[in-house]
Amino acid sequence: MSLAEASEARKARLMALRNRKAGVDDGSLIKSRNFDPESRTVRKRNPLDDIEDTIEKNVEGLAEMIISEDEQRRAQDLDVFNIAPKRPNWDLKRDMDKKLAKLERKTQEAVHTLIRELE
Repeated sequence: MSLAEASEARKARLMALRNRKAGVDDGSLIKSRNFDPESRTVRKRNPLDDIEDTIEKNVEGLAEMIISEDEQRRAQDLDVFNIAPKRPNWDLKRDMDKKLAKLERKTQEAVHTLIRELE
C-alpha cells in the first residue's frame, strides 16, 4: 500500500467516524449480534438457545471425584516395601561406574604391558 493510498484510507475512516459521531446515517445495516437484518428488529435473547454442550458441564463433578480419590489413597496404609528400590545399592553402582571405567582402562594397559614383557 502506497503512502497516498494509506492517507486516503485514513481520511475515509476519519470521515466515517465523524459522520457516526454526528449521527448521520450512511444507510448501512446495524452490525450487532442482537439485530435481525431481515425483520430489522432487535432479537430477544432466549435462554433455551444457549449451547448445552459446554466444558463446564463436561467436567462437572470432576474436581470432587479427584479430591475423593486422593483422600482414599492417603487413607490407605503406606507400604514401605513399595517405596524401597528393588536393588538397594543401585545408586552406589551408578556412582562407581565412572571410576570403574578409568580403572578398567588402566587394567587393560597393564595387561598389555605385561604381555609385551613376557614375549
